Amino acid sequence: YDTDGSPPSGPSSFAVLNDGSVVIADTMAVARGEPRLLHYDASGELLTAIDLADHDVAAIVDVVSDGSKLAILDVLVSMSRYRVLTLGVDGSVEATVDVPSGFRFEDGLTGLAWDDKGVLLEFEFGASYARLASAGSIEDSVTPIFAGTTVELIPGNGRTTEVVSSHASFAIQRSTDLGGATLIGIGPDGSIVVAVDEVDVTGPAIVVMRRVQRYSATGQFVTEQVLDAGDQYVEIPRALELDATGNVVYLQAHPDRVAIAAIEV
Repeated sequence: YDTDGSPPSGPSSFAVLNDGSVVIADTMAVARGEPRLLHYDASGELLTAIDLADHDVAAIVDVVSDGSKLAILDVLVSMSRYRVLTLGVDGSVEATVDVPSGFRFEDGLTGLAWDDKGVLLEFEFGASYARLASAGSIEDSVTPIFAGTTVELIPGNGRTTEVVSSHASFAIQRSTDLGGATLIGIGPDGSIVVAVDEVDVTGPAIVVMRRVQRYSATGQFVTEQVLDAGDQYVEIPRALELDATGNVVYLQAHPDRVAIAAIEV
């Protein structure tokens, strides 16, 4: 962690592979000149540190996976350099694509996603997507397809988010005006898993509550798990993923370690 800042910061994101292993973006190592990904097996043993220094990686903003390969969003703000690198788990870089102007932080870029057709640029945490072709051309306003299912989360008025998928259309309601809903993923059974953030500013302190909710493929509410946002020692922008079986995996930051936990949702 970087504990010199206020608040402290740590890893930016992680990805879950088909074999249950995880890859964590070790953001703090960049300051030491060691841009890298850390690959752990399903029991938490370090398999390898994927060194990206030879590829001139500056900052790993996000890492995503299709289950076997990885893609990272590498940003060097001082030089307005935005790149997407696709690589194998062994660290071999398969492709590097420059992100053109108009699709960067100031335009709402928040990370990457990997749908059935390939890597996407993500904006406003899933409010919209764009597809980046190998030649650097952009297909804007793409509807992603995850596990054969198209899905969009559309912010509504006030406390409502509309979810529109290939098989269902339903609304998610929040109890506060502030907050929103983001897609975690689509399970193999077509279930839709979302994170719903509610922000209460009526008391003496700001309180953030995160609900992880699962809906059936036809839009019926199945179950939810409430997470305590205060449990995180540092804020991790990408702390929730689905594994290959559709289970929710949670990257938890503790003062002396990070932990990978399965959430029963």
